[in-house]
Amino acid sequence: MKNIIKTLTCIFTIFLIYNCSSNNKVYTVVEQMPSYPGGEAAMHKFIHKNLRYSAIGEEYAIQSRIVLRFVISKKGKIKDIEKVKDMGNPLADSLIKVVKMMPDWNPGKQNGKTVDVYYTLPMLIHLR
Repeated sequence: MKNIIKTLTCIFTIFLIYNCSSNNKVYTVVEQMPSYPGGEAAMHKFIHKNLRYSAIGEEYAIQSRIVLRFVISKKGKIKDIEKVKDMGNPLADSLIKVVKMMPDWNPGKQNGKTVDVYYTLPMLIHLR
């Protein structure tokens, strides 16, 4: 019986250490937020250069608001892209493709350590 208790205690301790050391938390706000290389203006330039309007999308692009949310990982990679607001706009899928093409970001930091951070990207699209 004592051996079973020791074994269970040992397993519980290992489980606890593993969970404390593997920080899978995704932050919404951190001391240093993630940033696109070159800044926000460079990000908008990248999106403008790479966003393709389909024939269907042009009618939506006259004036559209699309909001995406994704995670910037500890290594600056973009993952877990989701549509927050798109109103059925087919341009949202094109915008997701462009976001997937982006270079690695500068990751966010909390207490001096790089962490996963949610980033919300609101886009207001106007065709002239």
